[in-house]
Amino acid sequence: MKRILSWLITVTALILVLAALAVHLRTPPSQPGPSEAEIATRIRNLQTITSTEYRYRDVIYFGEDARFLGILTGSRRILFAVTISVTAGVDLHRGIEVQFGNDRDTVFVTLPAPQVLRVDAEERSISQYFVQDRAGRLDWLAISDEVEAAKERNQADAINRGILLRAEVQARTAVTRLLQAGGVGVVHVRFRSDFPGVTG
Repeated sequence: MKRILSWLITVTALILVLAALAVHLRTPPSQPGPSEAEIATRIRNLQTITSTEYRYRDVIYFGEDARFLGILTGSRRILFAVTISVTAGVDLHRGIEVQFGNDRDTVFVTLPAPQVLRVDAEERSISQYFVQDRAGRLDWLAISDEVEAAKERNQADAINRGILLRAEVQARTAVTRLLQAGGVGVVHVRFRSDFPGVTG
């Protein structure tokens, strides 16, 4: 009886070992996660995260008198409205850093500080309210200084209203979703403290 029991235990143990070996051979080896360099390349492929845009409708006045020997010979006046868009985001060409945490499931990403990327005055959006042209043809070049001043004014207003903070939130969300879709578990996105500027 003891011999049969011993034999059954041995056969059972052998079956369990063979079953475990079969499962091990059938299970594909786990693939290592992406390296820091691969993660950095994924993010860098985004090139620029253009994430936030503010649009303004600005009213601009331009006036100019033409004089010859102190005598008024002509004048140009225009009152018009133009749409100005201020776009902010993160320029990834300024460099990114990727580091793993204590395990490969946690990644720390450092991005450049958000900045104003573009400030555009849309020429097609101009609506003229008043035009007086007694000193030659009035064109876009003649009013360009006033338009540039309006662009600077609206850019400053957009920054005061938090466009850079919104761009930071959107960039953090975009990078986190990109990496988590690629299998990274926990993503921490930080931003460098370099002073944000304007690129165009």
